[in-house]
Amino acid sequence: MIDTHVHVFPDSIAERAVGKLAAGVSKKPFTNGTLSDTIEKMKGWGVDEFWIASIATNEKQMVNVNNFALSTKGENVFPLGSVYPTSELALSELERIYSLGIRGVKLHPEYQNFELSDRKVYPVYEFLQEKGMIVLFHSGKDSAYPFSYNASPKSMAKVISDFPSLKVIAAHFGGWSVWDEVYDYLAGKNIYFDTAYIAGILDKSTAKKILIKHGAERIVFASDCPWSTPLNELDFIKSLGINGSDLDLIKDINAKNLKISAERGSLL
Repeated sequence: MIDTHVHVFPDSIAERAVGKLAAGVSKKPFTNGTLSDTIEKMKGWGVDEFWIASIATNEKQMVNVNNFALSTKGENVFPLGSVYPTSELALSELERIYSLGIRGVKLHPEYQNFELSDRKVYPVYEFLQEKGMIVLFHSGKDSAYPFSYNASPKSMAKVISDFPSLKVIAAHFGGWSVWDEVYDYLAGKNIYFDTAYIAGILDKSTAKKILIKHGAERIVFASDCPWSTPLNELDFIKSLGINGSDLDLIKDINAKNLKISAERGSLL
């Protein structure tokens, strides 16, 4: 099992960071946010590999965030870097982390204050597409930003139309809390959805409808740990009637193939 959406922080700030985030959205964390605790918990949950999704919330954070991401890289840990996409330094930082072996990034339009299809961030997408890197987007709304909506499925559809070979994962089954829009604008298109933090929130009938239109071959398993656990999300996926080869695709095969493609720098 590969969990493609996990949050980990440096030991020196993990307790403070997780505590602040948990208080802001009234969620109970399932790890203390450190790499060591997350590795231990993931083993207990039966996860063979997990991807760390870091976010640079301002220009000054980029180097430190990415240096930490690089420090976590291991046999069972695949770190995603991050850039502040409207920064003049974003492309040079992408060049740096690519040269050091990072093959994907996490971008969060709310935390990073950009609209998905804003042409100011297109140079970042161009770089990622050219290098065959993965981009994991927060997609849909965010409970911490109730008055902002920068990551709509409609905007995501514009991005994947303009960058047809970009390796995109839209978190939260394509768009947090806007799954009707996901069905209308994204399901069936050349984009991956992850399963992060949808158990108990996304209703089964809507999930099944999206799954039928989109196909298991374009879904990757994810938990959004520490806000949920892989077991919670896996139980939900199984409850949709997914089993056999389709479950294998979602649990690890799709992520494995996506990672191999990124490491080789090949296009979709």
